[in-house]
Order: sequence, then structure tokens, then C-alpha cells
Amino acid sequence: MISQHALGLQSGDFTAADLVEASLAVIDERDDQLRCFLEVDRAAALAQARASDRRRSKGEALGPLDGIPVAVKGNLAVAGYAWSAGMATRKDLRASEDAASVATLRAKGAVIVGATNLPEAAMGAVTTNPWFGTCRNPLFPDRHAGGSSGGSGAAVAAGMASLALGTDTMGSVRIPAAWCGVAGWTPSAGTIPAGGLIPLSTRLDTVGVLAADAEDLWIAAQAAGFIGASPSPAFSRQPRLFVPEDLVERTPAEVQGRLRDRVLDLGWPFEKVRLGFDPARVRRAGLLAVEAESYLFYRQALRDDPEGFSTQVRSLLQYAERAPAWKLAQAHQILDSVRDRVAKLVAADHHLLAFPTTPHPALPVTDPEPPWLGDLTAFVNAAGACAVSIPVLSVDDGPVGLQLVGRPRADRFLLQAARKAEHRLAANERDPL
Repeated sequence: MISQHALGLQSGDFTAADLVEASLAVIDERDDQLRCFLEVDRAAALAQARASDRRRSKGEALGPLDGIPVAVKGNLAVAGYAWSAGMATRKDLRASEDAASVATLRAKGAVIVGATNLPEAAMGAVTTNPWFGTCRNPLFPDRHAGGSSGGSGAAVAAGMASLALGTDTMGSVRIPAAWCGVAGWTPSAGTIPAGGLIPLSTRLDTVGVLAADAEDLWIAAQAAGFIGASPSPAFSRQPRLFVPEDLVERTPAEVQGRLRDRVLDLGWPFEKVRLGFDPARVRRAGLLAVEAESYLFYRQALRDDPEGFSTQVRSLLQYAERAPAWKLAQAHQILDSVRDRVAKLVAADHHLLAFPTTPHPALPVTDPEPPWLGDLTAFVNAAGACAVSIPVLSVDDGPVGLQLVGRPRADRFLLQAARKAEHRLAANERDPL
């Protein structure tokens, strides 16, 4: 989509104003039902688009992202927008400047169309917000979009934005990408600057990107300067896949069968491995780290405005206040052990773990959030690794996403491998053996 839009802008087939108007028209048509956005500033978006058109008319376009509509998750600061993180207690706070990631995209000419919905305080793997409503899946409006970057994933899937920023602490970019049938990149820790992000855990948080497919992720990451221009020494090597059986065994037989077919279709060397840790235990350790750090961030607001927090979030924060110190120390020991284990398995840039992003397709919005939803994603953040979910793995009931995980700082190789995987699998579908 980004490549097509960039070519259309360059050739004069349409203008940035046309492109943004089209995005706003889809928002007008569908967002009352889907609830992707917390706030949209039409006038500001169109002013940015017209500025892009003026640059292009002078031959001064800023690159492939100039004029491209972008959505931003509501826990990242956008100047002039409410900076609520989906919280009632922060609903009247407005950002005075852009988050570092937003500023980076804006400097490349990207057009910010709005701030997207998320669960309260970004605490959740589905986007059910007691203050701002439930974000629904554009593919299946009676189902969840995932979370916590649900609004960003749904906005891209619905055509409301060509690109979106999200954040990922234990799977919050990859889960909505998988369920909404788009691509989501969780970079290595620190790859995208986190300034202007309302934190959950400085250890686990990362700013990520959602787009239609891996090709768009690659274009955006390069154009924004999020990945370096120089390839790694392994860049020309063929990926070697490691399929973690103890994760795959947690998925239904249908998902396991489809994964096996996809891995065989890729034709890359692969072997089955065992991670050797309980992913649910890792998820619980990450949650305690999130609760503890979030309590420190919100404790004054919790005292001053307890009614500005839902019962659920208030309970999570208050648990952190009561939890014995040894539990937090134990949680960090668990996270450290995961980092060490993944480093041993994924020992080179061309080594990639390959497995489903989610155990099941998107669940009905009437279903509560299941505790296991982050079991296939949370350990990646604990390892400080990079990961991408690409929309090439589906079952009869919907997409679950194929997740590729690389070692820290192998983002460039990972994104290139994801592009190649999409191309190979698409070719196999066009020309079956």
C-alpha cells in the first residue's frame, strides 16, 4: 500500500490531499462501528497533506512517507492531541509536543490523521476500554481487534491509515496485526526512540509499527531511518528457521498443520527446537514488572483521582503496592533467564524462530480477554529481541499470523526475511507444485 501510494503521489495520479481525504472518508464511514480512533483532527491532517503537495510540486518531497496517512496509538504524544493512554484520569491532558517516534515520521512528511484506541493504560491484549469503547476487528466486526495496539492494527486493516505506530510490551503490536490480517513489527529494544511514550515497563516497552504487509514495514523502517542503511554481514545468507515445539504444541491441531505447511513452502532450512521455559510463567513475570512500574508512574493520580481508574486497572496497580519485594526480584530473574536462553538459540542474524503469533483467530467481542493470549509473544520482549508478525498464516476461522523472531539488533535482516517470506509464499500459492 505504501509503495503504491508513494508511486501514485510521485506520478501525479493523485495528491496527498486526495489520499488523506480518502482515509478520512473511511473513518467517517466505519469508525462509529469499529472505534479505531480516540481523536481525529481533520483540519490538521489536511493542512499537513497540502504542505506535502506543495513540497512535491517544488521537487522537494521528503521521501516515500511524504504525504502518507499515519495513525498513532493513544499512549504516544501527538502535539495538540489528548495524551490519555485511554484513561479517564488523563482525558484532559494534551500533549505539547510530539513523541520522538511521531516527530521522526512527521519530519519525513508523514501525515498524522489521528490517535488510536487502546485498552485503559495499554494494559490488555484486547482493546476493550471502559471509557472509550471496544475496538472491533474490520475483518470480523463481531470480534476483537486485539491489543493493546488494537486501534492501530484495525485502522490499517480498514484502510483508515496506510501506516500506524503502536507499542509492544508483551505482544501488543503483533497480536492485533495477526488478528486483523496485517503486519506488525516489534523492534529490538531501543531501535525506535521511546521518548513521549507513557510507560508500562521501561525494560519491556518498545515502539512498533503496523502496516499492510512486510513490504510496507520495510519501506517505512528504511524511510524513517529506524534501521541502518548498511546490511549486516549475514544479510545475503538464507534464513535458518527454528520452530519451537513447546510453543507450537500450545496451539490447536489445525494451526500446527498450517504452520507446518507454511514452513515447508518457504523452502528454507529449519529444525525443531524446545525453548525450555513455560511461556505463561514468563507472561506472568512480565505482568508483575508492568504492574510495579506502572504503580510508580500512576500512584499520585491513583491517590488524587481513584475514580479516574477502572476497577480492573486500580486492582492491578494496588496489587503491585502490596506485592512482596521478592516476587518482583523473582520476576526479573525469570525475564533474565529467558533472555539468556533465546540468545543461545538465536545465535546469528540469519537465525530466526518461526511459530504462530496467536494460538487462535480473533475471539468474539462478547468473550472476556483470555489470560493465555500473550503466551506466544511476551517472551520476545523479555529477551530484548525483534519480531514481526506477517499475514501469511490463517486457519478456516481467520488469521493467526506467522511470527518470526530474530536476535537483538537483527531487525534489518528480520524485515528483509519477512519480505522474502511473503513473496515466496505468494508465489507458491500462484504456482502450486
